[in-house]
Amino acid sequence: MFISLLIFSILIPPLGLFCGLFGLVMDRKHWKGYVFCLALTMASIAYCYYPKGDPDIIRYIAHVKQIGRYSLPRAMTIGIHGEANLYTFTFVCWVIAKLGDPQLLPALSVFCVYYVAFYITCKLAEDTHARSRNLIFYLLFIICSLNLYEMINNVRNVCAFALVSFAVFREMYMKKRDILTLVLYVFPLFLHTSAILLVLIRLIVKYTGKIKLVLFLLVSNVMLLIDLAYAIVTRIGSGNIVISLIRNLVVKGYIYFHNTTSDWGRVVSNSLSYKVERVANVALAFIVSYLIFYIAQKKITAKGGGLLALLPWESERLHTNQFVAWNNYCFMLALSTIACLPMIMPEYWRFFSITVICSSLPFLILTEQRKQFVRLRGFLIFAVTPLCFMLMLKFILYSDRKALLLGPFVSSPLLVAGKSLVHLFF
Repeated sequence: MFISLLIFSILIPPLGLFCGLFGLVMDRKHWKGYVFCLALTMASIAYCYYPKGDPDIIRYIAHVKQIGRYSLPRAMTIGIHGEANLYTFTFVCWVIAKLGDPQLLPALSVFCVYYVAFYITCKLAEDTHARSRNLIFYLLFIICSLNLYEMINNVRNVCAFALVSFAVFREMYMKKRDILTLVLYVFPLFLHTSAILLVLIRLIVKYTGKIKLVLFLLVSNVMLLIDLAYAIVTRIGSGNIVISLIRNLVVKGYIYFHNTTSDWGRVVSNSLSYKVERVANVALAFIVSYLIFYIAQKKITAKGGGLLALLPWESERLHTNQFVAWNNYCFMLALSTIACLPMIMPEYWRFFSITVICSSLPFLILTEQRKQFVRLRGFLIFAVTPLCFMLMLKFILYSDRKALLLGPFVSSPLLVAGKSLVHLFF
């Protein structure tokens, strides 16, 4: 069955959504393959997205076309949006330019984001022995809550966040401290500067267990902390690449909080859609924070922490430290979303997105409980999903709808690869 569903998904990518979900219900042992099917569906939509107006993807596509005219060493010196040291992004753009298909850029970015989201969710569902029903619920939550329009147009940031989070998941939860994990930590730093923020979160996450309330208080003063960091880093002059990445991150954060004059800032502040999105995104972050805090505050048992006290399975089969550590990481992601609330720019949705991608564990834990009032707490995450889904449809349908709705059915990776090979060699 697995091979048949995989072939159907590759030949007709939109079928991957149904094949993947069906496979996860009927054949959980091949979940890694079904994750590929689901991510391929989302990538095919991104591949066939041709926007109206002037969103960021227009400039990224133009960048790909420009960079393809140069040799790789020359291309590596070209930045975008005023940023330098984007070696990973530049290399990917240069390869895509040589393949002659700029639409591969959003497709690849979206595939990575959703693959990481689905992989983490399915792995946690396997380890917690969650029922297929609850696994499917969270996968649908990801699909409906993430703004696919923003995933496509953003290209770099959320993709970089997802890759770093995948590295954290492999290293902190799966205990895989190998070359791939190291690559997943390093490469995203040269895809988008802000990825270093998630690396910093990883470094401090082990200290969050008993100071969650303190962290809430710090979040309320995040602008003050950013201003203080800005005053420090602007006085530091160094050619060190790590210091340069941190300085760029702080400067960018300062601009995000204090940018009240840009055209885009005014558009966002005056847009009802963005106001609703801000409320929905931050509300979800509060809900995730509450669920994780609720789990962590349960009484400690002899064989584990508060997290295991909630689980209905024998604790010796579960990895206490890994579960607690991953929940703490997700808690920090949710707090980062809340911290962005004072920003006039809509950067909150980036942290919201990575919170959605990573936070399946509290849902899977709570919805597997025997007591109904505890199970219902897990379903609180769906409170804002209808709003998120309607906003996503509004944004993404402002495009070539014929290409968006019909194109994915004829965008098989086999056809795309064939077209690229013809361009490359002929």
